[in-house]
Amino acid sequence: MHHEIQIIALVVLALACLVRGTFAFLRFQKRHFMGRMDAEHRAFVMVQEAKREVRRG
Repeated sequence: MHHEIQIIALVVLALACLVRGTFAFLRFQKRHFMGRMDAEHRAFVMVQEAKREVRRG
């Protein structure tokens, strides 16, 4: 009986760690993706500004 309770507690703890790790990984992926999108947008804007300068110049 005592060992069964320990096993159940370990399984619950393992599942909690797995869920927490999964959510942390998903948050990291989202942050990385948003950072990359921001960098690509800034690069696009810089290219558009350079094209405007060339047309004016």
